[in-house]
Amino acid sequence: MTENQWVKSKSAIDVVDSLRPMVSRRKLQLFAVAAFSRLSPLLPDPSQQEAIQFLESDAENQTGGIRRRMLVDATRRAIPVQSNDSQHSEDDPHYVALMLYRELNGLSTGHHAAHAANGLAYPGEEHYKQLEFLRCIFGNPFRPVAFDPVWRTSTAVAIAQAAYDSRAFGNLPVLADALQDAGCENADVLDHLRGPGPHVRGCWVVDLVLGKS
Repeated sequence: MTENQWVKSKSAIDVVDSLRPMVSRRKLQLFAVAAFSRLSPLLPDPSQQEAIQFLESDAENQTGGIRRRMLVDATRRAIPVQSNDSQHSEDDPHYVALMLYRELNGLSTGHHAAHAANGLAYPGEEHYKQLEFLRCIFGNPFRPVAFDPVWRTSTAVAIAQAAYDSRAFGNLPVLADALQDAGCENADVLDHLRGPGPHVRGCWVVDLVLGKS
């Protein structure tokens, strides 16, 4: 994928598959969390909700293989009966639940999360939202920002950590002010933090401040 394709792509599936060789599993998994969280109303079973939470905690290496295996079995059992309409004339909980199961059980991190949007009767809006999540998490991978350690002040780190821990992304403009006070004048960094979002865990600027990859 070229930079122009990255900017103009309308397929989250293509973007995820092209990113996989050059980005961390953690970031792809946080994308999967954001994608499935939006679709959670179609996943009412408690094990499915727990599976989404597991993907998030597992991204931070806080979980183990035994719990994963238990959740894989539980999410497989929780997949609802398949609709007879393969064209998804209505939102299809079976398809979304199946993609969650495959995401949890597979090796292609993020791939099935991107595919889950195809279980909706009108997937276009969901594909667009997924692309917004990907651009929040990865920025522009063709133009990585050289983050000056001088910008990583105690104030900036505290604001970024609070935003990460509590998902208080409404405070990101304050983080932009703190970085600017520390000497950052990078337009990509400041514009992203002051922009409308959406912002999710794994946000590329927050990760830079916190030293996460």
